Amino acid sequence: MQDPERKHNSGLKSANTNTGERRMEAPGSLAELSRLFNLSLDILCISSSDGYFKLVNPAFTSTLGWSEEELLSRPYMSFVHPDDVDSTRRNVERQVVAGEKTLCFENRYRHKAGSWRLLEWTSMPQSDGLMYATARDITERKRAEERIRLFTHELIAVREEEKQRVSSVLHHDVGSLAVGLSAHFDALEDGIRCGKTREAIKWMKRTRNLFDQSLVRLKELAVELRPPELDLLGLSAALRHHFSQVTGLGNVRIHFVQNLGKRRLPGEVATVVFRIIQEALTNAIKHGGAKRVDVRISASKKKLSFSVHDDGKGFRPAQGDRQKSRHLGLRLMEEMATSVGGIVKIDSLPGESTSVSVVLPLAPGQVTWPASRNGRNGG
Repeated sequence: MQDPERKHNSGLKSANTNTGERRMEAPGSLAELSRLFNLSLDILCISSSDGYFKLVNPAFTSTLGWSEEELLSRPYMSFVHPDDVDSTRRNVERQVVAGEKTLCFENRYRHKAGSWRLLEWTSMPQSDGLMYATARDITERKRAEERIRLFTHELIAVREEEKQRVSSVLHHDVGSLAVGLSAHFDALEDGIRCGKTREAIKWMKRTRNLFDQSLVRLKELAVELRPPELDLLGLSAALRHHFSQVTGLGNVRIHFVQNLGKRRLPGEVATVVFRIIQEALTNAIKHGGAKRVDVRISASKKKLSFSVHDDGKGFRPAQGDRQKSRHLGLRLMEEMATSVGGIVKIDSLPGESTSVSVVLPLAPGQVTWPASRNGRNGG
């Protein structure tokens, strides 16, 4: 059997001779190939028809934790997940028997620590019966894709729930008011037609009151969707208006401290800050049963930092998936902060308070936590 390194070297010499380039000497060619083989971040290997690896590079051993001797001394199928053995064997047969030149497939390989790593393979059969293959560890990529898929489904569900809520308000509240207005107009018309002026005036006043109620309810709904103060007066005014609405509906006190003054933040950053604080406040009251919430905002030329601290019952961020609505709320906050280059930290323990801290960049550069910050439990 021809040595694979000699075969590679021969091919390189032939290619350079045919193209008129400077002919590479054999030792130099082998040295360059060996260096590329050892430094490659991708898995590179050569296997034979007897089911054993003949050559593996350091990326293979570092990815799976097995030594070179261990990988070469055992059939490569012994490293493949039992559920993937049949499909892997069929792929090998497609190349060995059917003669397919290049084949791409995925399978799971056992890490020495006991876990399974998902590898994406590209294999190429050689005329001497050897199989050259490259692979990449795509385990984390697949996990990230799955998280994105699940998050997308959850986000769609939340949006549909919000649409349903808005639809319910329009149908029951505003719709009922519209029906009432129609009835009032009928009564007013009858009063005018029958010459009952005083009765008509009474119905006119009732109609105006009902119309005013309709406007108030529509305005409340519009503010819930996006507060106009955020665009007209800025972040601080929008937050104060939101806090006044929240405190007016429940038994909670909100202490707000900020040093923004008359400074206007970029529109996208202001929206993210408002939504994160809004979500954190909802979680504190709805899930934590908080009676007091402290909101602090500070800004420098390069970054904006803010926090929402409540005196609620707390939770374990790592186990937040037991409370799906809160868990999704935390993920939404993280996604919103990440969208503008920021970072989020959740400090909480069951039976204790909860703090949501966020840092957002206001100038190019990577944001970091203040040096004086001591978190108990990151989320």
